[in-house]
Amino acid sequence: TTSISIAIWESMENSTQESHLRSDNFVTYDSPYPLYSMSFSSGARRSSGASQMIAVGSFIEEYNNRVDILTFDDETLTLTPNPGLSFAHPYPPTKLMFQPLSSSSSSSSSSSLLASSADFLRLYTLQNDTVVEPVSVLNNSKSSEFCAPLTSFDWNDIVPHRIGTSSIDTTCTIWDIEKGVVETQL
Repeated sequence: TTSISIAIWESMENSTQESHLRSDNFVTYDSPYPLYSMSFSSGARRSSGASQMIAVGSFIEEYNNRVDILTFDDETLTLTPNPGLSFAHPYPPTKLMFQPLSSSSSSSSSSSLLASSADFLRLYTLQNDTVVEPVSVLNNSKSSEFCAPLTSFDWNDIVPHRIGTSSIDTTCTIWDIEKGVVETQL
């Protein structure tokens, strides 16, 4: 098993440095497999009353890997896996990221997006925080026999339908995820 520990930081007001380092400010989750990637859901979820979520991706040296989405409970300070939010992932995900909420996004939406990188850029929707559904698999390879694995990606905070990926073949690609097309490649 693998454990992750997450520090829970209090507001800096009216607290001492020592209170930020207490062991009761840490939350631990024991995973049944080695972990490689992790993402926190948008902070806007908390202001809308929704639970914070953390996505964790396995690192198993095989094709079949896992992504688990954990719910963080502010009151009990626990991370809880939800079997409905656990899914198979081809290859270890090199990065996971929840879609950032822009000023034009609705924080009360009943679904949110999660992206992952590995062999391709994959998008998933979390419906009502209970079910994960695949949305799309984006591949920029000209050849169906070869794909250059993606090493990382980042979501555009200002234009959240845009994701930039980097690949092991040194290319960077900007995707329009709403249309499922490449906007540009460097």
